[in-house]
Amino acid sequence: MRIHALALALMLGASPAMAQPSLDKDRPSPPLSLEPSIAIVADFAGLPYLVSRRCGIGDPERWRQIFADMDRRIDYCANRHFEWQAIRQEALSHARRDGGVGPSDDRLAEARFQKKVAELALEWDKEDRSTMCAWYRSSTVWRDILAPGSVPEEEAAAAWREEAKRGRDDPNYCPHGLCAESFRDLRHWGEQQSWVTAPCATLFPDK
Repeated sequence: MRIHALALALMLGASPAMAQPSLDKDRPSPPLSLEPSIAIVADFAGLPYLVSRRCGIGDPERWRQIFADMDRRIDYCANRHFEWQAIRQEALSHARRDGGVGPSDDRLAEARFQKKVAELALEWDKEDRSTMCAWYRSSTVWRDILAPGSVPEEEAAAAWREEAKRGRDDPNYCPHGLCAESFRDLRHWGEQQSWVTAPCATLFPDK
């Protein structure tokens, strides 16, 4: 299940030029910083979660699951390597100072995700919900992202071809390279959990 190279590099907290292969596939590859990686994914996944929840399209829990699994992965890797223990403790200490995580809470990823959702909800409250939801329901691509299987296969394929064409024709169509296809790719992280116990070189293992 592919994730755009730029999106993956951002999730790892590095630029594409900084992303380097690990010499030890089960130890963290420097530089590895949890907070930037989690924050970027939370910024990315907060939108489909809120749309799904407020507009009743698909299951919003599939997006929250990504962060529950992320916390499980952090725990898994921290239990295997002292380097991960130090990385997790540094991220938790910083998040607690900023008020992003409670003093007795160690769910670093879920806490950051919920904070982002709360911020987005405030923005949504300024808009007309019926108009916003009508737009997402009218988009075949977004219905396919939020509720996979709800769009007939041929209709979905045609919509995705058109989406890809728009991206090719307009270099500014997808800010930072994160098109609708990237949301679909990200959704897969919440649909299977094998990555939770994958080698610990990075937060998000290669697929």
